Amino acid sequence: MSKSTVIIRLIDIVLILLFGFLVISEINKKSPIRLPQSRIPIEKKIDEEELFIVGINEDKRLYIENEDRYVSDLEILKGIIQNRNEYYESRGKKLRVRIRSFWNIPIKHTMRIAQYCQRLNISVGMDVHSVQ
Repeated sequence: MSKSTVIIRLIDIVLILLFGFLVISEINKKSPIRLPQSRIPIEKKIDEEELFIVGINEDKRLYIENEDRYVSDLEILKGIIQNRNEYYESRGKKLRVRIRSFWNIPIKHTMRIAQYCQRLNISVGMDVHSVQ
């Protein structure tokens, strides 16, 4: 064996030992994670925004949760959302829409409402009723 192969073998052994120590060593230093925080007080956020909750129940019927009433058609719901948006904009507030659907409803029904709200520049949030 030449000197260069011996050096390469020694480097291999040192690297294997180094990686071995890294793998079995325990890292004790734990650094705290700083979560982002809002600079705007919560009261001010609530005053500037109004939440409108739309639901899609198990039989694909649309309902307005805030008012506890059903809507017969998606086009009627779109009209209600548009009217609400214009109403709140005229008062200097921003409308937010929360879409709640059941877990077994196809996503296309939820996305139709979300896409319509995005066209009107309305903030949209979605959640799903899970099986209990």
